Amino acid sequence: MKIRTDLDDVIVNLVEPFLKFYNQENGTNFKYEDITTFRLSKVFGTTSQKIQENFDKFNELLLFTNVGFLDGFESFFHKAKHHSLEIITGRPKKTIDLTRRQVNMLFNRLVPGYFMPVEHSSDYFGGRD
Repeated sequence: MKIRTDLDDVIVNLVEPFLKFYNQENGTNFKYEDITTFRLSKVFGTTSQKIQENFDKFNELLLFTNVGFLDGFESFFHKAKHHSLEIITGRPKKTIDLTRRQVNMLFNRLVPGYFMPVEHSSDYFGGRD
């Protein structure tokens, strides 16, 4: 069976580490409970471009390495690893190589040498709010 799933906040906990980074960078005090939409520009009262710049910096500093799996995923992974697992993400297409490296680094913590296919489905930060 082929199982395809999103990455951010489905498999990995991205919002909380990014939120900590965003608050430090921007002198804000947003909490996880404040995130009520994926349109972070609306939550933070800024532009999509500013959000993308913060995500780029977050990724450049390799803070993704601090991102961990959501509770229960590791157990699911070990039960389902005999199936074909694939990631589909809406991250910006310009990050495809970085995203693939990050995903495979993360999955290699579970199973050394494991390769997780990653496909980009859209370009979320395409300049729109």
